[in-house]
Amino acid sequence: MRVLALWLLASLMMLSGCRHKTDEQIGQASVQLDSLQAAFTEGNTQFAFQFFQKLTESTQPDQNLVCSPLGVQLLFSLMLNGAEGQVYDEIAQTLGYGKGSALEAINRHCEALQQTLLANDQQHRLHIANSIWHDKGVGNLHPDFVQATAQFYKAEAHEVNFRDAVGTAQRINEWIRQHTFGMIEKLIEPIDLREATFAGVNCLYFKGLFERAFERSKVAATFHTEMGRKVSFYPMVQRFEAVPYWKGDGVEIVTLPYQGGTVRLYLLLPEAGRSVKAVVSDLAAGRWDEWLSQLRPTALRVELPRFTIENRHDLRGVLQALGIRAAFGPPGFTKIYVGGGDWISLVRQGAKIVVNEEGTEAGAATIVILKLSIPTEPVFRADRPFVYILRHEPTGAILFMGIVRQPAG
Repeated sequence: MRVLALWLLASLMMLSGCRHKTDEQIGQASVQLDSLQAAFTEGNTQFAFQFFQKLTESTQPDQNLVCSPLGVQLLFSLMLNGAEGQVYDEIAQTLGYGKGSALEAINRHCEALQQTLLANDQQHRLHIANSIWHDKGVGNLHPDFVQATAQFYKAEAHEVNFRDAVGTAQRINEWIRQHTFGMIEKLIEPIDLREATFAGVNCLYFKGLFERAFERSKVAATFHTEMGRKVSFYPMVQRFEAVPYWKGDGVEIVTLPYQGGTVRLYLLLPEAGRSVKAVVSDLAAGRWDEWLSQLRPTALRVELPRFTIENRHDLRGVLQALGIRAAFGPPGFTKIYVGGGDWISLVRQGAKIVVNEEGTEAGAATIVILKLSIPTEPVFRADRPFVYILRHEPTGAILFMGIVRQPAG
């Protein structure tokens, strides 16, 4: 239903700009847009699972994990408006849009996606916010970048002085706190803004009540970790007359509804003896749609632990492994500042989720920081012990050689 709503919204947007075209032209444009939106949605989903897999590979067997693929997708889609060439192609390909996809189409896809997500029925709370942080002392923002980020991403533009790293970090962290409703208290430190010229931020927040609250069991259960430990806990319990469920391919899946029905919680439980990383690998391999098609309404008793998880991820290695590489070096993003070319010095995400008997609250903030791209002359700086050789070039005879371990004279 969410994908269908997205297609319909995108079609209406296209039709509003085609008032003077023939019915046949309008129909063709709508079909093309629907097909493009469907392809983008499928690509974004695949990116989400591949991103999650790479992040999972860096975790320990006893480490909890929370992240927001959508936060990365929206922020880097916004950043595409400041990119061109190889930087643009790598980001578009990695996010699932495909190499060479038109920027206008990507922007409209993200605009429609955000509008659809935010058009909820007031029974749960979903909030998305984007912002850009620029330094007038660095230069003037490219007008096309300003216009696109404001129109399609509703990005707030903040002018700051990055040389005041303490004050700027404080302002950015406060904005993040505000737009994650206190879930993410602090994402960056002043040192993260060293040599910074630009920052882009996305915040995502969700709060929803389960369709029917769970009860807390008075009987303890045992949680078996992959490290072989046994942990006693009192589970949340609920009996469902008909809840989407399926068991097969080494996994059990159940879908829990929130009030309003537009958001659901999917729980994927590996069969005994199988690791969660194996399930994540299956997701990244494209099994998701196949599994969804197997879900059937089932009378079921659900028991699960309440949990609170908070992580902070530095995503440079993950994104480079997925294919975004050129953005981390020159020429970088050449269409953010007029005549600029700054590259990523830091990309980080903070995320938190709380699941209890009543429902779920989750927040995430993702930030990209660019640093100054100023050509510098190479330096050979002999500031540590070194070897020296005095050689006669015509004969190759080595006249003297030695080691300097400390300066003298």
